[in-house]
Amino acid sequence: PAWSPDGTRIAFVTDRFTTRLETLDIGPYRLGLIRLDTGGIEQVPVSASGADINPQWAPDGRSLYFVSDRNGIANLYRAQLGSPDVAQLTSLGTGITGITRSSPAMTVASMRTGC
Repeated sequence: PAWSPDGTRIAFVTDRFTTRLETLDIGPYRLGLIRLDTGGIEQVPVSASGADINPQWAPDGRSLYFVSDRNGIANLYRAQLGSPDVAQLTSLGTGITGITRSSPAMTVASMRTGC
């Protein structure tokens, strides 16, 4: 999970939007957001196929970076929140991965100037 820069939301990975409990059909991971003021959970609509993992907030809180294997190989994407825009940022033939397939593979940090 990753806290939003303003501390009002948490981005996380879940199969709650794709798993069918009545048939025990486990679905791929999707990104979700928890709104801390209401406890509401919403799906971040970024993929229709593959798994989405490792959400990281942009420093301005208006987009999420994440790893997805929607094209068969895990690469880095950016989703503009509140918009259907999703941009593929890398196109690596070997893909991006952590120690295991679902381990964190990247992190985002804000840059401070004038310290």
